[in-house]
Amino acid sequence: MTGSRARDMATEHSDVDVLVIVSERGGRWSTTSRTPELDTIVLSLAEVADVSDRWQRYAYRGAQVLLDRLDGRIADLVHGQARLGPTESDAWVREQLDGYINFIYRAAKNRRDGRHDLARLEEIEATSWFLWTLFALYGRVRP
Repeated sequence: MTGSRARDMATEHSDVDVLVIVSERGGRWSTTSRTPELDTIVLSLAEVADVSDRWQRYAYRGAQVLLDRLDGRIADLVHGQARLGPTESDAWVREQLDGYINFIYRAAKNRRDGRHDLARLEEIEATSWFLWTLFALYGRVRP
């Protein structure tokens, strides 16, 4: 289970988000279903192991593994999605910090040249890069 219910943040408007992890998609477990009350999201083991989609990784933050028939392998994969390992964290920090510095530098140049509206836009854009950097420093994926 994931989402607001798994993180103890649910309201009366929250649905239940359940990830069903199967060895391979097919048959009964081939498609995701979504209703106002319940989202049943079907994923293959390979999809859960793939950490390349950084935007989806926060969905695993606080996830509760309710059933793991693979002796902890599913729990390990879920944990791997929700946290950054040291090598991955280092790479993200370097990449995101570089982007942050670039936007701040561009903002400073625009401010120097009297383009305050463009400088402000660059500063706003820098915020996202800074937050990715900050979260990665602590080995966390960003919401």
